[in-house]
Amino acid sequence: MSRDYSKERKYDSQPHVKAKRAARNRARLKVNNARKAKGMAKLKTKQQVDHKDENPSNNKLSNLRVLSPKANTARNHRKGK
Repeated sequence: MSRDYSKERKYDSQPHVKAKRAARNRARLKVNNARKAKGMAKLKTKQQVDHKDENPSNNKLSNLRVLSPKANTARNHRKGK
């Protein structure tokens, strides 16, 4: 079975999907800017930004942390997501 890219494009262009992607990008940008201000390196490509309170719209720096993909996946599976 091959991938249906037209279905993927339709899904990716939906407003709620765009909003979620934009929120993830804002969180990542906020963490990168904070790290830059402290003289630290930018996030590596595979590092993920996690929301401590599980609310993706809460992009306060105190609510964000950097996790490995493995740790982030394990955390989300424990929570039943």
